[in-house]
Amino acid sequence: SLTEWTADQLAQIEPYQGVGVTVVGYLAAIKPQHGSGESTNCHFTNPVEVDWHIPLVEKAGDAESTSIVVETTPRVRKSHPKWTPQALAPWVNSDVPVRISGWTMLDPEHRAHLGKYRSTLWEIHPITKIEVFKDGQWTSVDDLP
Repeated sequence: SLTEWTADQLAQIEPYQGVGVTVVGYLAAIKPQHGSGESTNCHFTNPVEVDWHIPLVEKAGDAESTSIVVETTPRVRKSHPKWTPQALAPWVNSDVPVRISGWTMLDPEHRAHLGKYRSTLWEIHPITKIEVFKDGQWTSVDDLP
């Protein structure tokens, strides 16, 4: 956890932590974090109480190991009832891009995932907007039928 980092280490990441970004990529999966739960959600494991790790890759078909993880949180999802795995399913493992907006966050809790489920400990966490490319334009998932 970041509480174990030195002041110098924290100072190096601080300018990049919590920066608003928008990225375009391809959804490789949607993974609700059940299991033992994560510290960020009090180790809860119920589907509505957990973050979803979503590997976002640069090109359709890229390996998950090359992804950055983008995450929805239960608190933000409450305001976006259309953010469901079912609604996003047409864009998972597809050659149609998505556009993700949110805040940068370094997540050292997942070091064991490097090179297997992600390429970096930097994430977009939480996601604040999900747009899909549909009918030749970007459409907010909130506006899907």
